Amino acid sequence: MNYLNTTFLTALLFAQAASAQVIDAADLGHLALEYQPATEVDSYAGQSLAAQVSFRQGEAYSVVTPYRVQRLNYLLQPGAEVAAGQPIAVLQGPEIHHFLSEFDIKKQLLRDAEKRFNSNRALYDKKAIKASQWLQISEDYYGLKLDFEHMRHFHELLIEEQGQDEDSVTITAPVKGIIQYSQNAPGIAADDEIAVIVPPSAIRLRVAIPMNQRTQLAGFKAETCELEVAIVSGIINNFFLEAWSEPVQKQCGFLPGQQIMVRPYFELPAYSVSRSSVFQWQGQSHLFLLDGDKLVATPVVIAGSEGTDYVVTTDQSLQGHEILVTSVSAAQGVLLGLGGE
Repeated sequence: MNYLNTTFLTALLFAQAASAQVIDAADLGHLALEYQPATEVDSYAGQSLAAQVSFRQGEAYSVVTPYRVQRLNYLLQPGAEVAAGQPIAVLQGPEIHHFLSEFDIKKQLLRDAEKRFNSNRALYDKKAIKASQWLQISEDYYGLKLDFEHMRHFHELLIEEQGQDEDSVTITAPVKGIIQYSQNAPGIAADDEIAVIVPPSAIRLRVAIPMNQRTQLAGFKAETCELEVAIVSGIINNFFLEAWSEPVQKQCGFLPGQQIMVRPYFELPAYSVSRSSVFQWQGQSHLFLLDGDKLVATPVVIAGSEGTDYVVTTDQSLQGHEILVTSVSAAQGVLLGLGGE
């Protein structure tokens, strides 16, 4: 037999051995063969992921000034807890006095416009004035009302403390939460943000998860607490999805902006098996299941690990099956046609 034929037959034998999924347990000779049953689990933890303690856009309260502020004196450090109505900063500058004066003027103008509106409504109903006149009166009144309401929302946060000059005023927190701010220069422009108040119910864990872990993702486990998943983004960014936990409880001890490691956990039927029972074959993880006097190579997917065990998923039920946990490498060699002992 020439060399080419020998090479071809050898390759054919290996290909046939590699395609087979069943071997005889007797082919392993006198090797010690021990078996363990798989343990069914309804949830499992995945590999650790980086998480940030943060909040979703739109869930925090932004405090914005309608006027330029030349100087801010913050009364609290970033990250401090505040109560609704608690002073958070002193605003200073001539624009503050202008705002307070304009507010009083607008308030009086609105009162006058409201009286005119109400008195002319009866005349319009009796057709004693033209529709164009009533329209102008209505537009003036509602325009002033909108302008005043815009100013009123900001004015409600202000308190004029005794001893402050006319160019200075104290602003308070609109809601209970954690204050955040960053002032890179003295003063801020009109319509800029003075601070952000993050309500406790808005503090969450933000985690970038691999897109193949979206299914059955149930929550995250950290050292100090366990949190369920509340939201998973449907938009992929570089093979990752953004997931948000439920609000972080105070007892977790996390601080806004903190980076921590968490383990995602999944609610999915799976099995816990010994690490020694798992082997690689044809580019996939497998287990040897005992079936009478045969060992059947069964494909599985490693979903995670717990101590000395792997958590695996498979299309085939492992309940009631004994799984080979010793001499697995030798059994793998027989499967590849390398012979047993």
